Amino acid sequence: MTTSSLYKLSPSARQAVITDVAPQERDRILHDTIARRAFQICENRRCGPGHQVEHWSRAESELLLPLNCGLLLSDVKIELTTDASPYDGNEIAICAQPRRLMIYGIERSTKLSGNAMSTALTVAEPRLIFRFVDLPIEIEPSQVSARLKYPVLEITLLKAKPASEIRTEKRKAA
Repeated sequence: MTTSSLYKLSPSARQAVITDVAPQERDRILHDTIARRAFQICENRRCGPGHQVEHWSRAESELLLPLNCGLLLSDVKIELTTDASPYDGNEIAICAQPRRLMIYGIERSTKLSGNAMSTALTVAEPRLIFRFVDLPIEIEPSQVSARLKYPVLEITLLKAKPASEIRTEKRKAA
């Protein structure tokens, strides 16, 4: 079974608050978000039936993007850094799986309106954005730590132990 963990951060937090989440819950959030965006695309284009796959693909391409990050591999861990500024900052969720890391949160969506002299801001409807990276090695999802030094998000991922090491540890304990 694939394990997954969800880590929630806020800009004032030095360490993440860690909450386990089932992969099904993460998948439900992703599915629901893509479905809402696909429906919005359909409504905006005033399309009838028959374009669902096209709208779903477009919604996925807008919302599920690769994570632009730096990775540093060592013998026991992966250290990852990425830019957290696209996110609103109230909450950033980090979902860790053995071979994939996903970050999602509400997109920072302020747009300047009016002429150059105007300082009025128009805030668009909030939407979730997802970023992911496929990891070069297997990690232990329950052993992830994260720190937000706004705008930089630092994530430490401990490498998973090979099955042979786990069996050896169990024998020693017996």
